Amino acid sequence: MSAHTHGQSRGLPLVPCQTATPTITTTIEVPDGRRELAFETASVDTGSWAVFADYPTYVRWRYRGDAPTFAREMRVAEGTTGIGGDILYLGAHTTHERTVDGQRQVLVVPATAEGVAVTATLDALASARQRLATAPGAEPVYAIALPAGVETAAAGRADGNAFWVAADARRDGTTWVHEYLHTQQRFRHDDATVWFTEGSADHFADLYAYYDGRQSFEQFRAATTTDEDALVVLSALSAPRQGAYTKGQRVAAALDQRIRNATDGARSLRDVVARLNADGGELTNERIRLAAEAVAGGSLNSWFDTYVDGAAVPDLPATPSSYRPLTAVDTDGDGLTNLQETELGTDPRHTDADRDGLGDTREADGPTDPRLADTDDDGLPDGTEADGPTDPTVADTDGDGLADGTERDAGSDPTVADTDGDGLADGPERDAGTDPTTPDTDADGLPDAVEVDGPTDPTRADTDGDGLADDQETEGPTNPTVADTDGDGLTDGAERDGGSNPTRADTDGDGLADGAERDLGSDPTSADTDGDGFRDAREAAAGTDPTEATGLVDFWVARLFGLL
Repeated sequence: MSAHTHGQSRGLPLVPCQTATPTITTTIEVPDGRRELAFETASVDTGSWAVFADYPTYVRWRYRGDAPTFAREMRVAEGTTGIGGDILYLGAHTTHERTVDGQRQVLVVPATAEGVAVTATLDALASARQRLATAPGAEPVYAIALPAGVETAAAGRADGNAFWVAADARRDGTTWVHEYLHTQQRFRHDDATVWFTEGSADHFADLYAYYDGRQSFEQFRAATTTDEDALVVLSALSAPRQGAYTKGQRVAAALDQRIRNATDGARSLRDVVARLNADGGELTNERIRLAAEAVAGGSLNSWFDTYVDGAAVPDLPATPSSYRPLTAVDTDGDGLTNLQETELGTDPRHTDADRDGLGDTREADGPTDPRLADTDDDGLPDGTEADGPTDPTVADTDGDGLADGTERDAGSDPTVADTDGDGLADGPERDAGTDPTTPDTDADGLPDAVEVDGPTDPTRADTDGDGLADDQETEGPTNPTVADTDGDGLTDGAERDGGSNPTRADTDGDGLADGAERDLGSDPTSADTDGDGFRDAREAAAGTDPTEATGLVDFWVARLFGLL
């Protein structure tokens, strides 16, 4: 893969010629097949894709008369798909972009890159843009998600208006923001000042991650207060300059605090960056100090001597109130700043973090919890309960023993303890197996409350299965829980239908129980069914048929033979 740079000179040509606007073209071949990005290296070509940093070309000329102008542009070779600015991505890709405060932010996602959180990344970059004290121009920025499969010595790399982030460094957005901030720095560092460019970028990347809820305050402070490389003298750094990222971040954070304290929180380190951006050029520690003094409104000579030119390590406050944002960023536009949402425990990127139908702003002041879709855990989302009739902070609004959601599903009224007015609260009805929406679940004529407190089963119309509904037996004379009240072998219902007395075992007093008479075919309500003058019991004992008249002789003969 290759790229071309073109230059045009207007005015006196660079070499003697007749061309009014001469062009110089330089072709740069990116090494094919390399799969390693060494430290401070921005370009690599794997064969199937490549990233390429703008190759510096230097042009010198002499002229007489009006000063010539020189325009530069970079193009990819014909047939190559590429996108970017000072760093190009060459290969198949998709782009996702937003315009924030006049700046296009373009996220380049190669076809082979996996696990790129597009929305979260763009949100993080947008937040960083909004938090800059003075936006350094509207030049577009290109953020490239580097595919896996390439060994990288750094988590990311920025050059001019573009940067890439390695595949294993995209987790919480801090590397994206760190490299983005480099694209917004309009000054150049050397070994003595790299602590400021890297340390401030690290500090802001972690601070903004805390503001935006991508890491906790404890995680932010742990990154800021590391003792790693504590003995390094920042102004005397040399390659590989690791102390710029560790102690440099701590000193940058401490300078931020020093300025906040001196200005009662009105200014911060970002104002120092804005001043240095306005001047551009090469950084020196004296320039950094003078800019910080102008922002803080006092001398910082001793402070820089101690922490930049010396090996001392500054202390940092442990309370979140010391790190309040100077710019209110509200990513989701719900009226709560990102930091307010972070402290609430909600998601600054969603207006309704718990997806309960109530916006975070409405829940922020209570009574419901904006982190829980169902604050009272009753089975109904807060949004369903917020406007009544149930209480979203009380699981059982009517106190009947059933959660509001359970009542909604069952059809009972969650605002009335006894929905059907049968004297039994809805919760006890569920426990008893009765229907809380019907006063008489088994339709036996007895209210459920009466049956629950009594001997009968409120879910069975005929508790004892004798053919008589419970309400027919409750007032007597039969027992609704005993199928055969008099124990004569006939159920109470059968006796009622047959005309016998269900409370007397021998209704007709003939010596035969009603059940026995049914088996013989005799009438349990008539002592002498066949009217032959012999009681049914005597005929049964003699062996004669109590349903057919028997003569006197026949009776005694049958009786005599029955006794032999």
